[in-house]
Amino acid sequence: MLERELATSVRQTLAYFDLFSMPLTVEECFRFLWQPPAVGFEAFRNFLVQQTERGDTQLCEEQSGYYFLPGRAELVESRRRSTVPSERLFAVGRRAARLIAWVPFLRAIFVCNSVGAETATSQSDIDFLIIASPRRLWLVRFFCNVILRLAGLRTYGAKTAGRVCLSFFLDSENLDLSAWRVASDDVHFAYWLLQMLPLYDPEVNYGRFLTANQWARAFTPYAGGHHRVPPIAARSTEPGILGRIVKKIGEAFWRGAYGTMLENQFKQAQLLKIPFSVREAARRGDWGVVIASGILKLHERDTRREVRRQWLKKVKSLCVT
Repeated sequence: MLERELATSVRQTLAYFDLFSMPLTVEECFRFLWQPPAVGFEAFRNFLVQQTERGDTQLCEEQSGYYFLPGRAELVESRRRSTVPSERLFAVGRRAARLIAWVPFLRAIFVCNSVGAETATSQSDIDFLIIASPRRLWLVRFFCNVILRLAGLRTYGAKTAGRVCLSFFLDSENLDLSAWRVASDDVHFAYWLLQMLPLYDPEVNYGRFLTANQWARAFTPYAGGHHRVPPIAARSTEPGILGRIVKKIGEAFWRGAYGTMLENQFKQAQLLKIPFSVREAARRGDWGVVIASGILKLHERDTRREVRRQWLKKVKSLCVT
């Protein structure tokens, strides 16, 4: 019974990552297991090894320490090739994070989507999720936009490759994203949460973010509270002395009524610059666009429903075969 449930979980997990041409190490497979039974890591590792050593298994195959669906060995080389652009873009993102880390009321910066998942190509942009203090989201967004635009690091028009996309902002009182799922088992959204990488997080907001989104952890119980941090991410992105002084002074001056007035002014000015089609999408309740109190999400092309449909189709086909 346990082996059957574990096989189902492995199949569902590998099927999702197969959609993005990403084979997994045994540690990653365990960490990302989708709705698994109760099992320890060593028992899981032994199970996976036994499956691949049989030779006739239809569950998965292994090559160079990576696990993948049967017949998909080419994904190993594909993942190796994606490592170089992912690391290069991560370095650019780290540079951008250092430039904006001094912005008053900015609490955390995470890189997500393809760079966070390590599946980027040379044409990928660098998606940031930024957490701001309560009721200062628009002020933070204004300064981040200006700074990165002046530095030539912000996406602009057709210039997207290798640049930062500031499309997702939250304030620290609105970290729970369960209301914005496209389904109760929004698989793409859940894995998106778990594949972020920290660039600037002095207050450890990522832990609070995961705690606020227990719905995702319910599907991936072995994700744990320890987030992976590659060597390049471990380097400091703290602002320098001058930056820390500016941040502290700005927060002192703009904490009260004057800061609230600026927040409202920045909000109105930026809303006018957001294309009408995007504002209409938010008004219609489009899942890719959210303009609400404490949350700003401006992804006009939201792929979560399509990814979930493809994932369910693949899982079903694997069960049939």
